[in-house]
Amino acid sequence: MVTAPFISVIVPTYNRRGELAACLRTLEDQSYHGHYEIVVVDDGSTDDTIPFLNERAGPAGRVRVHRKPHSGRASTRNAGLALARGTIAAFIDDDCRADREWLSVIARAFEGDRSLAGLEGRTVTDQQLVNSMTHNPTNPGGGYFGTGNIAYRMDVLRAVGGFDAAFDPYHNEDLDLGLRVSALGPVQFCPAMVVHHPVFPVQWRGELAKVRYQLRSDLLLYRKHPAYYRSRREGGDPRRYFFYYYLWREYLSHLNKYRHEIVKAPGRYGAYVLLSTLKRLYLLTLFPWFIEHYAPTHH
Repeated sequence: MVTAPFISVIVPTYNRRGELAACLRTLEDQSYHGHYEIVVVDDGSTDDTIPFLNERAGPAGRVRVHRKPHSGRASTRNAGLALARGTIAAFIDDDCRADREWLSVIARAFEGDRSLAGLEGRTVTDQQLVNSMTHNPTNPGGGYFGTGNIAYRMDVLRAVGGFDAAFDPYHNEDLDLGLRVSALGPVQFCPAMVVHHPVFPVQWRGELAKVRYQLRSDLLLYRKHPAYYRSRREGGDPRRYFFYYYLWREYLSHLNKYRHEIVKAPGRYGAYVLLSTLKRLYLLTLFPWFIEHYAPTHH
C-alpha cells in the first residue's frame, strides 16, 4: 500500500491579514486525508497579521508560524522551506484560495508519476469582474511556474538550492526556480490543480514600483537563462523588450484592449491611461541605471 505523501504548504505573507485569513480557511478545509502542514512565513508585517497568526498556530493545529525581517518573496519562501517537514512542498500566495481538492490532486499526481520533479496548477479568476484597473493574475495553460499554485518534490528543491534571493523583493524568482528544477526533471501542468485568485483593484504605488523590480529582475533572469529569455520575451533581450516592446507596442496594445471602457467607464479608462503613461515615463528615468547594468549575453 502506497503511503500518502506528507505535504508542506508554504504561504509567505506581508500585510495581508484579511486575504491570509481567507486563504487559510481553504487550506484547513482540504479533502486530503494524508498528513499535511501549513507553514506561514510572515515577512515583517506591520498590520495585525502576527496577532492573528498567533491565535491560529499551536502544537495541536496544522498551522506553523515563522516571522522574519522584511526582505522579499524568495527569501521568505526559503525560510518556509527550511522549516518544512514534508516530502512535497506546495506553494500558494496569501491572497489566493485553494480548491478543496487541491492537495488531493497534488498527492495523486506525485504518487502516480515518481519521475515528476514538480506540478504546476491552473490559476483562475472571476473574468466578469476583470477590468483595466484590476489585478487578476491567471495561469490557464502553464509554463509560468508561478508560486501562487505550484508544488515540487522537496529533495529536488534542496538539490537546486531553493529560491534565488537575488530576485528579492519580488518578480521572476518563481520562473527562475521552475527553470532550474526543470533541468533535473519534468514539471507537469495539471488543470485539475485549481487555485482561485480574487480580483483586486490595482495599487498605484505598487504598479510603479513593479516597473523597477521587473526591470531589475529581468536583467538577472536574462543573465541566468539567456536562451529561455531570447525564446520567450518580445525582442529577445531586456533592452529591446523594455525600451521598445513594453514602452510602445504593449502600451498601445493594452490601450486598444480596453477601449470599450471609453463609453462604459470613461473615468476608469482615463485612470488606466494615466497610470500606464506614468509607468512608461518612470521606465525612461531608469534608462541610465539600465545602461550601467546591462550587458548582452552571447551564449
